[in-house]
Amino acid sequence: MSAERTVNFTDSFDLTLLVEKNSDATFKAAFQVLSSCVCLASPVFKAMLQGPFKEKNNEAIELPEDDSVALEWILQIAHLRFDTLPTFTKEHILKLAVTGDKYRCLTIFHPWMDQLRTLMYQGAADLATIDGAVFATWVFKDQNAFKRALESAILHSARSEHGLVVKNRTLHDDLLPVGVKDHIMAARRQLLEKIASICRDTRKSLLTYAICASSISNAMWKEECNCLILGAFSRAIHNKFINAEMTRWAKENTTVSGLATSAKEGLRRPPGLGRNDHSACWNRLNPRVAEVDKLLQSVQEYLKFGEEHFNGAKESNLR
Repeated sequence: MSAERTVNFTDSFDLTLLVEKNSDATFKAAFQVLSSCVCLASPVFKAMLQGPFKEKNNEAIELPEDDSVALEWILQIAHLRFDTLPTFTKEHILKLAVTGDKYRCLTIFHPWMDQLRTLMYQGAADLATIDGAVFATWVFKDQNAFKRALESAILHSARSEHGLVVKNRTLHDDLLPVGVKDHIMAARRQLLEKIASICRDTRKSLLTYAICASSISNAMWKEECNCLILGAFSRAIHNKFINAEMTRWAKENTTVSGLATSAKEGLRRPPGLGRNDHSACWNRLNPRVAEVDKLLQSVQEYLKFGEEHFNGAKESNLR
């Protein structure tokens, strides 16, 4: 089998790994390795090469689905070729996590974990790759970065017929650890309903009593004031379906952060009003804005997922 490039990790190699198959049946890379080094680094390779189900041809093994770049880095470490390792970036994390998890050799990255944790924490807020961040922080057992990624997913995800969506991109279910998707959906559903409840209560209050704080007793003025505030609030939340008949479809296609932003916009005095136009009246809605902010902060309650998984990692590090 031919490959686009050949990498020799040692002159005494006894095994060739053909990695990442192309559409024309060639491979991206051929890695010439020492089988004992590979077996020492990965119990999966050890089972492939030495176990009862070992490969029949130990001279060349095809790994068509693996990422050649990530596996090359793993093999560099396994053969103690640290001088050829690249400077890791956020873009490397997911590839390392997927390949390292597959071959159960994540522990070989231990000397670089401080660097990887910094990169994972930075990447945990990147909505474009949030599913990859959840996966990587989970398998590398970085609880702080995992919580950050999980928070981003809860606050910024919506539902579609295809699954969870962030920034118009459907998240890959196979990158979400078991139970995480259901946890995200349950958390966002509860937060959405709580924010919707604040909005419904506010709307009901505006419809049933005048919020006008003016000392003027003119009933028409007070009604105009209340209509202005009710109109601004209703306009801000109109497209979010925050009425009593809020449908499940509307809930599923709304993000927690988007709903909270719309609610707060409706509760605050529009910037286009004159300086003295009903300012005191709008200030009466400030407690409702504080309620929404407090509710967003309560997302911390939903970030305790998988504590046993991470506590097990801490215990093993102490041994």
